[in-house]
Amino acid sequence: MTSRFQHFLHQIRSRPTVRELLRNSAFFSSGQLYQLALSALLNILLARRLGPDLMGIYIATQSMVGLVMVFANLGIEVPFKREASRDKNKFPIYYGSALAIRLTISAPVTFIVSIIAGTILGIGSVPVVTLMVLLMVTISFGALTKAAYQALNHFDIAAKLTIFAQTVYVGITALILWLSPDLMIVLASMALLQAGILSVNLGVLWRMGYHFRLLWDFQLWKRMIREALPVMLANSGEYANLRSDSIIIAAVLGSFFAGIYGVAYSFYLMMAIIVYLPSVSAFPTLARYSASHDMRAYRKFVNKLGLAIVGYSVAIAIVLFFLAPILIPLLYGQEYQASLDPLKILVFALPFVALNRLMVQSLNASGLQKWTFIATATGAFFNIGVNLLLIPRFGIMAAAATTLATELLVWLVASLGLLTTSKRTPVVHPGT
Repeated sequence: MTSRFQHFLHQIRSRPTVRELLRNSAFFSSGQLYQLALSALLNILLARRLGPDLMGIYIATQSMVGLVMVFANLGIEVPFKREASRDKNKFPIYYGSALAIRLTISAPVTFIVSIIAGTILGIGSVPVVTLMVLLMVTISFGALTKAAYQALNHFDIAAKLTIFAQTVYVGITALILWLSPDLMIVLASMALLQAGILSVNLGVLWRMGYHFRLLWDFQLWKRMIREALPVMLANSGEYANLRSDSIIIAAVLGSFFAGIYGVAYSFYLMMAIIVYLPSVSAFPTLARYSASHDMRAYRKFVNKLGLAIVGYSVAIAIVLFFLAPILIPLLYGQEYQASLDPLKILVFALPFVALNRLMVQSLNASGLQKWTFIATATGAFFNIGVNLLLIPRFGIMAAAATTLATELLVWLVASLGLLTTSKRTPVVHPGT
């Protein structure tokens, strides 16, 4: 046993790619797991203090604004991360351009379309939607900054900043919730806190020597947006897969049922984040591996990662299935007991969530955004169509079953994309 363990350690030390994967995954996962734990605590406090009706408004408004924003953000973080991962000298140009695009295009479009959509669907009031837009746009700038640290391979610094920021954010928000469970006050406070966190992240990046400024190179903007359009469409499809059910439930069944289902889905999403953390942390490694190997070797590498990830995710799904009946009433209260029924279905989607997120990361990292779009668009059309057909008749249980079927479908289509491409392009990249 000792000799096998020593051999295993020797294999890790002798393979820089494996060491990098383990290191990045460890730092990224530690920061994200800490953030996830505090976010779970915040969701529990929100559910308990707001009650099912207001919680339903919060979740439905968040889902609606998020769906608009994922279109408006144009997917530019992927070409930015890919180019910065491959060449750090390109970082100031691509990051400055990404910030400028998000400021001048993404934010205004998100605000205008969200107000119109909220009014048409009857989800949230105009002030609530406005505050939610401010909150989520600020978070999206923060996500772009976090992507910068990942692209530069500073997963350790990103983890430390995440831990610091989330502690302050959740702590102060929890205090505000305790003092006044008013949705408007809570949203305004959360937006201000996220703005402060963004300022800290930008300041640290600047002090590390990664200087940048807003860039107005419209030719570069055009090229980045053109490259990112498949990613934007794919991200939109992915977000629709995740959140369209909450929007439809709120519009068709009302805010109470949106709150009940939203608690089950939030619990499921927390576990989903855990199962796909390794895939996200692997992006820089996947980007470099795809640039230095032919597609057949790359597909084999991705398949090996997939085997490890699926075992990990199945174990989490089994544990959650047996613990959920205890945790839901204990954490959220007896008024959310009905959330347990859809959650029992949602847990079976976790292995497919892990696999399809790995496939999406692998496709994006290798420049195959077209297949990312095909997979997620297929899932989005299926998800929205089936939800519209079944939710009015079967309620929130139909939404849970549709989520399971959608995750399986996205994984199958994305896998087909990588398999097809690897068979057609067996040419070794330059530099191999």
